[in-house]
Amino acid sequence: PPPPPPPPPPPSVPELPSSPLILSPPPSPTQSRPPPSRPLPSPRPPRPPPSPPKSRPPPSPSPPSPPSPSAPPSPRPPRPTPPTPSPPSPPPPRPPPPPPS
Repeated sequence: PPPPPPPPPPPSVPELPSSPLILSPPPSPTQSRPPPSRPLPSPRPPRPPPSPPKSRPPPSPSPPSPPSPSAPPSPRPPRPTPPTPSPPSPPPPRPPPPPPS
C-alpha cells in the first residue's frame, strides 16, 4: 500500500521562525556591552617612561665648581690692537717757481 501522507505540521512549527527572534536579546545592548566572559579591561593610565626625579638634576659630568685661579679665564680678553700708524704727513708744498728774471 502507498505510504501514508506526512502528518500536517503541528501548529507550533509556524511560530518557530518568530520564536528565536523573541528569545534573542536586542542587538543594541549586546554591541554596547561586552559579553560577561570577556570583561573589558579597566583603562590603565600609560606608564610614564623611567625618568630621573625632577627635583634632582641629572648628575653632570663636570660639577659646576668655582673656577680655580690657575685655570685660564673662559672669556679671553680681547687682544690689544696695536696703535694704528699715523698717516704719512702730506709732502711739503712745492716752492713756487722763481720769477723769471
